[in-house]
Amino acid sequence: MSDVRQPNPQDGEPRSWSVWLARALRAVRIILAVMLLLVSVELYYTGMLMGLLMVLALVLVPVGALVRIVGAMRKGLEPGLVRHPFQRTTRPYLLQAVNRCVFWALLGVVLNVAIPQALFPPVEYRSVLVLIWCLVVALIGMELVPRRRIFHTANVLFAVGGIFLGIQLFHIHQTPALADGVVIDAPFRGEWGVFHGGRSALINHHWVIDQQRNALDLDRVVNGPPQENADQLESYAAFDQPLYAPAAGTVVAAVGDRRDNAIGETDEDQLLGNHLVIDIGQERFVLLAHLKQDSVLVAVGDEVSAGQPIARCGNSGNTSEPHLHLQIQDRADFRDTETRTQPIFFRNVVRVRRGQSVRLAAAYGRRNDHIIVEGPESEAP
Repeated sequence: MSDVRQPNPQDGEPRSWSVWLARALRAVRIILAVMLLLVSVELYYTGMLMGLLMVLALVLVPVGALVRIVGAMRKGLEPGLVRHPFQRTTRPYLLQAVNRCVFWALLGVVLNVAIPQALFPPVEYRSVLVLIWCLVVALIGMELVPRRRIFHTANVLFAVGGIFLGIQLFHIHQTPALADGVVIDAPFRGEWGVFHGGRSALINHHWVIDQQRNALDLDRVVNGPPQENADQLESYAAFDQPLYAPAAGTVVAAVGDRRDNAIGETDEDQLLGNHLVIDIGQERFVLLAHLKQDSVLVAVGDEVSAGQPIARCGNSGNTSEPHLHLQIQDRADFRDTETRTQPIFFRNVVRVRRGQSVRLAAAYGRRNDHIIVEGPESEAP
C-alpha cells in the first residue's frame, strides 16, 4: 500500500489567490503613485506644491516612527544597514537609503528657500526653519533603519522627486543674464520684499503663466507681520505707499477709478485693477498693477521721467492683500496671449538675501529678497 498522497486539485488555490492578491496590491500601488505624480504636477502649476510637501514631512515623521516601532516589535526591520552597509545583502537597502535621504535633504533646502518670510515675524520664521530641519533630520534618521521589505514603486517616486527638486533648486539659484533682462529704477522708496519672484513656480506663482513669467509681487517691509487689524487696508504696510516711474517713457494705459477690494475680496473680472503701462522704448513696457483707487496721477499720452510720482499702492484687481505687481513686457496689452515678459533688475539698490546685504548696480530679486532704496523718501504724491 503506497504512502504517496494523491494530489488535491484545490492545493494550488491558496497559492493562486496569494499571487493574484500580490499582483493586485502592486497594481494599486502603481496607480496611487501615478495619481500622486499627477496631483503634484497640478499643485506645482497652481503654486501649492510646497504646502503639500510641508504637510507630507509633518505627517511622515510620526507615521514613520510608528511604523518602525511596530516593525521592531515584530522583527520586521533591517538593522544590518547600519552594522554592515556595504555587504552584498544590504546593498539594496543602502541604495534605497541614499535615494531617499537625498530627497529629504533636497526637500529641506527647497523649503528653506521657498517658505515666504513675510508671513511670519522674525522669531517665528526662524522657528519654522528649525522645525523644517528637525523634520528632515528625523526622516533621514528613520531611513537608516528600513523595513525588511523594499517597495520599488516608492523608491521610483523618491528618485523622480529628488531629480525634480534638484532641477528646481538649480533654477532658483540661477540669476538670468543681464543682457536678457531690463534694468530700471525701483518704483518705490524704502525697503520692500519680494513675495513672489524667481525662476520656479515653487517661489513665484507667475512662472507658469507666459504673460507674467518674470513678474514680481512686492510688499513693503516692516518688523513682523504688517497687520495690526487684518481687516483694515490701512493696516497693511504697502497700502497707500507712493510709487514712482521706474524709467522715462510714455504712458500708454492708465486706469484709476476701480475700487480697492476689502480684505477677503478679489476682482477676478478686472485682474490688474487700477494700473499703469509705460512705454520705455525698444518694445519694452512697464506694468504696475493693483494701484489705489483715484491715486493715478498721469494719463495716456503723458511723458514721464524716472522717479516722477505716478500713483499709490492699493488693493484693486485680482489680489488678496495690498501689494505691487510689477512686470516688463514686450507688448502694451497685458491680455495679449503673445505677450512675454523679461527679467527685472533694479538699478543701484541694496539687496538683502538670507541676511547678507550688498549694494548692486543691477539687482535681480527672488522670493524673500529685500530691495532697499536708500536715502530720504520722496514727498508723497
